[in-house]
Amino acid sequence: MQFDHFNHIGGITLSVMFRRNSRFGSRRLKGILYMIAQLLGALVGTLSIQLLWRKHDQVIVKMPRYGDVNSVISEILGTFIYVLFFLVSTNKATQYSKEKAMNCLVIASSYVGAMMIAGGGMVTTGQPILNPFICLGLSLWSGQWGYWQYIVFPWVGAIIGLIFYELVFVRTLEYLQDGEPADEE
Repeated sequence: MQFDHFNHIGGITLSVMFRRNSRFGSRRLKGILYMIAQLLGALVGTLSIQLLWRKHDQVIVKMPRYGDVNSVISEILGTFIYVLFFLVSTNKATQYSKEKAMNCLVIASSYVGAMMIAGGGMVTTGQPILNPFICLGLSLWSGQWGYWQYIVFPWVGAIIGLIFYELVFVRTLEYLQDGEPADEE
């Protein structure tokens, strides 16, 4: 998988940077540059919305607040699901199709599915963000730092998703491809 072919969400960038088959150096440097670009994009997006819909010097863009425990669970679970589905969908052995448009549709659908599972009333009430750079950009712009769970816990979900992918999914796939060992009598 090439580094340039994915949605640049913070957890995805982190998981691609630290995959087992990741080359040390260029992929990690690109990942850091992508993260900087994501933060700048979040700041520009926040500034744009603020300028377009400015009302009496108040902050228009606000972070959702629906309880620390709920938001922690939503961010970890949603990011875990999305990162895991992304890694499975970009693995050549398990790709749905050779067509990039179809794989893009699968990845986009996995993001929507992760958002629905994590915040669509199935697990918690509220809306997950699943991208720490959005919250970081909003916090830098507004000066409101009470939403730490949206910055920290997507990284936790991404790391758990990467570990699960590497230690469970990839190893199971390798085991199934090699075949089961013959029973000795």
